[in-house]
Amino acid sequence: MAQRLTAVTVRNLRPEDKKYEVMDAENPGFGVWVYPSGKKAFVYAYRCNGKKGRITLDSESLAEARDQYRELRQVVRRGIDPKAQRAEERRQQEQELTFGRLAQRYLDEHASRKRSGDEDKRLLNLDVLPRWQNLKAKDIRRRDVQEMLKAIIDRGSPIVANRVLAVTRKVFNWGIEQDLIEANPCVGIKAPAKERSADRVLSDSEIKIFWNDLQLSPQIHTALKLELLLAQRIGEILGMRWDELDFEQNIWTLSPDRTKNETVHVVPLPKQAVTLIEGMRVLSGSSEYVFASPRQSKQGNSSDESSSATADGSRTRKPIRSDSVGTALSRAIQEAELDHFSSHDLRRTAATNISALGYSDELVGRILNHANHTVTARYNRHAHLAEKRAALEAWASRLAMQKNSQEEVDS
Repeated sequence: MAQRLTAVTVRNLRPEDKKYEVMDAENPGFGVWVYPSGKKAFVYAYRCNGKKGRITLDSESLAEARDQYRELRQVVRRGIDPKAQRAEERRQQEQELTFGRLAQRYLDEHASRKRSGDEDKRLLNLDVLPRWQNLKAKDIRRRDVQEMLKAIIDRGSPIVANRVLAVTRKVFNWGIEQDLIEANPCVGIKAPAKERSADRVLSDSEIKIFWNDLQLSPQIHTALKLELLLAQRIGEILGMRWDELDFEQNIWTLSPDRTKNETVHVVPLPKQAVTLIEGMRVLSGSSEYVFASPRQSKQGNSSDESSSATADGSRTRKPIRSDSVGTALSRAIQEAELDHFSSHDLRRTAATNISALGYSDELVGRILNHANHTVTARYNRHAHLAEKRAALEAWASRLAMQKNSQEEVDS
């Protein structure tokens, strides 16, 4: 179909089950493709030397695409096929393109728009660019990749080797998508080191991305932030009730039926944690749970798992489920192009950092509420409260520096 294309009409084009084309009624051959994903691409359909052709324009805005279309019309009028011309330019460019230039374009044009951009840049500068800065990208082979990974492993950094392989693969894949190169030498190369989930601790740059930029619902994001801040189990955080919280003393008390080791557990709340929890009041509504499911409360005999029946037949919202958090987190991590981590890795990251601040393993264990079946541990619920508070507040201060943001944690 054809219609007059304006910035407004292009913006209002909605995706359908199959891609479709809308041509500009005022500029013959100029149009826009709309893909089921919602992506839009400007195109130029032409006839050159008796043959039909179609080329995708490199511009994202309508004005730039229209200018490029007019330039290409002049090229066609001179008897030059713009698609063949582009292919020849690509071949020439590939002959001259160094990996350093390819990596810089990847960082500038792609990674800078992603939440993982800083980490990609760090890894490339650390191990890849010192080796390949001036090498022709087309000349890099599988053996070059394998030699680089071996050198990283030999210096005792196998997990870094996995990360370097991942970012190198992304650079080459992006180059292929942009028609800059034709092959990826990382294809078929497996991560050289096996990673156990028990070893996963987030780096400072990953913490920054997780806290500031990961695309999650406010409730799920806040629950995960509290897991990182307080080092408590995600299931216990999701089940947090308002009546468990004492905002005068800034403590959170879990009864034995709420903890894994079936003992009372008292968690000191740094001011940053209090701010996060208080921010859930509106979303919690009238529910007893801080992290109540966002689904609407229902009446009668609903089977909705997000609510449960009360004595008067009404329904109260249950807390968000742990599996929902895991699914949402995995999706957000993939979108951010981060290496996978689980919610439990946030708890491990907190424990590791608290230990690194100089606090004893025994105290860290008390914060984590690891099993301790002594009589004193069972009945002295406020044991070591001051020490736990000092450790968690020190970690909260360190965390504020790691994520380099004051927006949500400083009050």
